[in-house]
Amino acid sequence: MAEMSRYLIIIEETATGYSAYSPDLPGCIAAGKARDSVEREMHDAIEFHLDGLRRAGEPIPAPRSQASYCEWSERAERHGRWVGITTWAECLAVERSGRCRDTSSRLISICSRGR
Repeated sequence: MAEMSRYLIIIEETATGYSAYSPDLPGCIAAGKARDSVEREMHDAIEFHLDGLRRAGEPIPAPRSQASYCEWSERAERHGRWVGITTWAECLAVERSGRCRDTSSRLISICSRGR
């Protein structure tokens, strides 16, 4: 069975729709009016790009990029320090440790008091 590779796709909103690229595959891009169509196009672009590299005898780059989010809110900023949370388990642990939690928006911001 062939090993499966996962390439990170970055999708950005533009003035006219959306664009996408993969940091591990320079020059492999897609653009369009709707997010879901750009994502589909990017999947096709990656397949096409990798097939072209393979046919040309070029090495296939290993996926190396990872994604992380930094969550922010004005409340966290007022407390002076905040930390990024990547899982709900971490979120709950931070909440139980006495740090504050702002759920006033869709982004959950965690801040540390007095650090």
